[in-house]
Formats: sequence, structure tokens, C-alpha cells
Amino acid sequence: MSDAIRRKRLGLVGLCLMAAFLGCQFLGCQVNDAPQVFNKTPNLRVYQRAVQPSIRRIVVLPIQSRRNHWEFANQLRQEVSQQLSAFSGIEIIELSQNDLVWCQQNLVTRGSLDERFLARMHREYRADAVLFSNLEVRRAYAPQSADLSCYLIHTHESVVANSVSGTWDLKRPSDQARFQCYIQNLSLDMDAQTWAQDSPRIFAGFVARDTTHGLLNPGNGQPN
Repeated sequence: MSDAIRRKRLGLVGLCLMAAFLGCQFLGCQVNDAPQVFNKTPNLRVYQRAVQPSIRRIVVLPIQSRRNHWEFANQLRQEVSQQLSAFSGIEIIELSQNDLVWCQQNLVTRGSLDERFLARMHREYRADAVLFSNLEVRRAYAPQSADLSCYLIHTHESVVANSVSGTWDLKRPSDQARFQCYIQNLSLDMDAQTWAQDSPRIFAGFVARDTTHGLLNPGNGQPN
């Protein structure tokens, strides 16, 4: 691969991450074919690259967020990792403690991601892709609300393969109804269902379910 092509691809990744950092809409959706849109609740926007690289092994990076929301961001990362691993053929690769610390300092705090990092993920972890995410929590407790943008970046080609961005707001009746359905599917008892209304972890699972579905199964619409 020539240096010019590498610089061009790295520039694309940089633009995408800058958009995430500023809370903007994913730039690739504006210049490629119109993204698929699922149900209007949540407002989930999905971009999928026309030519899909083979992605099996994924590193889920620490989620970029404000410091006071790191706990919820970590819960969300765990839920996303767990639900991605449920897809056939997908393997989630765990980072070493040193790399987790490095990511916390360089990705979460400064939002920096370059081709050298992607190459190292490919070389040392044999990762096909990394998942970079940006979280904005509007309300941490009931009725919870959050915005999330996720970018699945191919480590070898340094391009964004898929991306998902959306808003989940339990003040909105349609989102509340879907959340109630999600809780019921967990087979919790009545007291636990009441507790789940206020649980950031359950809300994280709800957000992760929609997000992973949009990333890896975008053609089948929004899950119930």
C-alpha cells in the first residue's frame, strides 16, 4: 500500500473520530449512499461501507465520555462486548491492562487514534477491527437518556467499515415501551422489574442490544 493511500485512509479515520468527539453526525453518511434508518425510536442511524472487509476478531476500546460518566461507559462497554460475542463467528479480544490504561489516557481523554495504533492492534492482537465509541449521557438515572456513536474501524485497511449513532430517551413513550419489553424478556420478578427502571446497567444492556444489532445485523430492522 502506497504512502499516499495510507495518508488518505488515515485522514478518513481522523475525520470520523473528530466528528464523534464533537458529537456530530458521522461524516461518511453525508458523502456515501444514504444510511439505512430503522424505526424512528430510537433515532438510530447506520452506515455500512459498500465493500465489507472480513471482520471476525474485534477489540472493543474504552468508550470516550465525560469523566463523571466513566462508570456507565464501562458498563456499556461490557454489555457491548458481551452482545457482540453472541453473534456467530465474532470473537471479542481483551486488551492487556497496560493497553487498557493507554487507551484510557489517549483515546478516552484526548480522542486520538492513528494508523500506528491500528497496525499494532492487528499485529499484536490479530484484531480485524477496533470499535471506537463516543458517549454523551444526558440523564444518568431514571428516566435515563444517552447518545452513543460507534465506529467499527478495520485495522488493516484503516477505514470505517460500519458505524451506528443513536439517541435513547426513556422519557419518550416509544422508547419506554421498548425498554419495558426488554426488561420483560430478562425474566425478572416484579420487584426486580421496578429496580430495573433505575438501573444504569440494565439501561446499558438495552442500548448495547440496539447498537450491536445495528453494527452487525443492519438489514433486519430494529429489535423489539
